[in-house]
Amino acid sequence: MTDVSLRREADEPTSQRYSRRRREEGGVNGASELRRVWRLNWLSAIQEFCDLQGQLAAWLNANAHNPHFTFIELIECYWDDLLLSEDQGGYPARIAEGLLADHEAAAVAKFHELVATYDAPAGDNFDHAAILDDPAWLNVVREAQIARERLAPLILDPAEKAALSDRSESAYRAWR
Repeated sequence: MTDVSLRREADEPTSQRYSRRRREEGGVNGASELRRVWRLNWLSAIQEFCDLQGQLAAWLNANAHNPHFTFIELIECYWDDLLLSEDQGGYPARIAEGLLADHEAAAVAKFHELVATYDAPAGDNFDHAAILDDPAWLNVVREAQIARERLAPLILDPAEKAALSDRSESAYRAWR
């Protein structure tokens, strides 16, 4: 990258930078498509946090070959892929970009706080058995379920409702 392109990227709002990168990679085209994809990914991530049975099946499956269905990937998808970390502006920036509404962010605020403060037992993000036995993790899962219940009446789009409530096909494949 040139100095000019680095400067341009640093000055771009996150959603524009993300959208531009996706266009360059042949992905998302335009703000409405970015919003649609972001929301589906966001709601799917919340569903994955809710799904303790899915976590047990995928995370403890010695034959699983899809790295997406691990604790580390779940956390990274939420923070990094959705640009929800504090240094990326978090929910306030995503609201300002029109990706979600204030009341939707409010519905997941406690869940978001618990995810932000969760640490795996003994700091071992690879010990899925310990994480799944951890009362603090089970509290994250419960709060994700509460957040999903709060979001459900706010979500009107059928594809978004499905992303929030249903396991993805790739999740089912991860169990095999």
